[in-house]
Amino acid sequence: MQKFQNILVGVDLSSGDRLAADELSPSTLEAIEQALILGETLGAKLTFFAGVDISAQTEELLAADSAHLRDNVDDEVLKVLEHIKQRADERGISSECQFSHGHGWEQIIRKVVRDGHDLVIIGTKEHTVIGRTLFGTTGTKLLRYCPCPVWVTKPGLSKLEDMDILVADDLGDVGFRCLQIAIGGGQYFSTRTHVLHVVEEEKHGLFRSRVSDEQLQTFREKKKADAEQQLEQRLSDLDYRTLELGVKTYVEFGSPDEHILKIIEEQGIDVLIMGTKARTGLGGMLIGNTAERLLTQIPCSLLAVKPADFVCQIKP
Repeated sequence: MQKFQNILVGVDLSSGDRLAADELSPSTLEAIEQALILGETLGAKLTFFAGVDISAQTEELLAADSAHLRDNVDDEVLKVLEHIKQRADERGISSECQFSHGHGWEQIIRKVVRDGHDLVIIGTKEHTVIGRTLFGTTGTKLLRYCPCPVWVTKPGLSKLEDMDILVADDLGDVGFRCLQIAIGGGQYFSTRTHVLHVVEEEKHGLFRSRVSDEQLQTFREKKKADAEQQLEQRLSDLDYRTLELGVKTYVEFGSPDEHILKIIEEQGIDVLIMGTKARTGLGGMLIGNTAERLLTQIPCSLLAVKPADFVCQIKP
């Protein structure tokens, strides 16, 4: 949404053992369409990229006649990617198509690290809750490990004009970067921007009985006023008043997940922009973070942004 210039579009070509399906999924078509709009409007270069994850059965076939069959697989993949590239060529968008063999999410990240892409756009699939929790999805893996912003699109957003964007701002550096992306996008597209900050209240435990309701209310009012002032200053630093449709801010108390979901439903949000922090190991797999949890619940697209000091563990 800011002026991204080197966009990688993840193209899912697999369907069972069909490595290059002529009929792409709705989520992949959505990702391609959003990328084409961004490429045309921002003058960005697009790279349509597929990580071809070959099944065990196909590997056996390739092992039996590797030279012939692998060439056929590669030709089929390239044919589909070149057809997508042709759509970009017809709109005067600079583009190329590439693929590599391996897990899609891992190949995407390797390419981002190697070639300095500043945005990844992918579609999302519906998975069972168990499968999603234990094994994750391409989107979840990218949220954890990809160093650049990741836009996970969902079918239904046909255009980038007249769009409602929600920024979840933690009042930290990554939240400010999310604001930059949203306000920057508003310079190119007609968007309504909503900014939410949630104050997560600590449990008072045994000390709650020593604090009166009046003291607690005074404390909450001060916290809210401070947060509202910080939001106003951050938005002013980004010259938000130039946005045609303006910005609406919210300061709430409680669970970020609940308030984000509530505003998405009430305001008809099309894209949620928020920061994400990677978690590794078993804790990250089972618990994840707010962005990961919401990816499985929200009806809109998600643009996730890493902190500036994020270190990618995947090597090129």
